[in-house]
Amino acid sequence: MAGTLIMEHPGAAAAFLGVIVSLISFAIAPSNAVKALVVAIATIGCSAVIGYYAASNEFTGTAVYHVTKERRITPVFVTRHSDPKHFRQATNVLWAVSGFFLLISAISFKFHRSLAE
Repeated sequence: MAGTLIMEHPGAAAAFLGVIVSLISFAIAPSNAVKALVVAIATIGCSAVIGYYAASNEFTGTAVYHVTKERRITPVFVTRHSDPKHFRQATNVLWAVSGFFLLISAISFKFHRSLAE
């Protein structure tokens, strides 16, 4: 299942690699200030990737909406014209998650600066 996701979506492969590198960096970081900086860099990267997908949805007018039926999540491709409600919902979720990661990055960087002093 994870292999299929990574093969079909190159962004997922980049995100997976980023998470692995971040975890290793976090584990070997010598101080809490460096750990906070690693978290800030990792979350800004996640925010950028997810923001890219949200902007791509806006430009192309297509999105992937996930439908839950009988405990299975099925991706459905929607367009702005064929299903505007689900298109907007799928794109807004991406924007919200991107903003959340950006907020976490800002908090982590502020925490890094206060620990570094």
